[in-house]
Amino acid sequence: MYEATEMETKVMFYRGDDLLLVSQGREAGFEYAARVTKTKPLTVQVTSILDESGLAKLQKAENLLVAYATKGYAYKAKVAQIEGDSVVLSLIERHEGRDFFRVDTVITTSYEVVREMPRAGGKTDKPNGPKTVDDLDLDDSVSQGERRIAALMLNLYHEVKMLREQVVERNKIDTRQLAPKLVSLSASGVRFATPYEHQRGDVLRLTMVLEDPNKPININVTVVRSDRDFFGGSGAFSTACQFKDLSSSDRERLVRYVFRSQRQALVRR
Repeated sequence: MYEATEMETKVMFYRGDDLLLVSQGREAGFEYAARVTKTKPLTVQVTSILDESGLAKLQKAENLLVAYATKGYAYKAKVAQIEGDSVVLSLIERHEGRDFFRVDTVITTSYEVVREMPRAGGKTDKPNGPKTVDDLDLDDSVSQGERRIAALMLNLYHEVKMLREQVVERNKIDTRQLAPKLVSLSASGVRFATPYEHQRGDVLRLTMVLEDPNKPININVTVVRSDRDFFGGSGAFSTACQFKDLSSSDRERLVRYVFRSQRQALVRR
């Protein structure tokens, strides 16, 4: 009688679910598409072309991962039985101790702010200050000489204020320009360096170029946290975001990219 492993009792698969069978070994890495045909025991039909060498790789795989690409889940597994293109799998544990797997890599990204949350204490319109001496609340005891000095000081204040605003605007970084960045990427979200601190709940419009520059992923993300930990060596803010409306096809592209990047990193070691 079949007995499910502890992990299999916690993970819900359905017939027809599309999975990826991925080897994370340094040698003989592979990535096969598969579809669930039976849930207990977990049985899949390999839909990728599987020749004898591919079958041998699958049988010998010691670091096999089962990726639920459309949801971004990944689990360590072992092959219990193979018959033709039908494979019985036994789930062991979550990959990297988490449901959503991730990789640190460099991709081309850009972003812009869609919506900002109110800052601490709420936003208030700060007065621009008096523009002329007449706006100052001076009593009759102030002499004409003192009024002229006040006017000069007021003009100086506005000139310094204008110069400061020009310097700030000149040094402002345009985050909408695509540029390579170190990111921590998973199927559920992304962490990357930003030149400015963002508040939890801010919504950003993020563009990510994974491999094909003609097919970028454009998606709204919600800021989870933003703090100074010098992620990516930029000396700016490390901003972690959660994907809001990632389509199943884009999620699958992310999953494949993450696994491919992890496998390439293992080969380079």
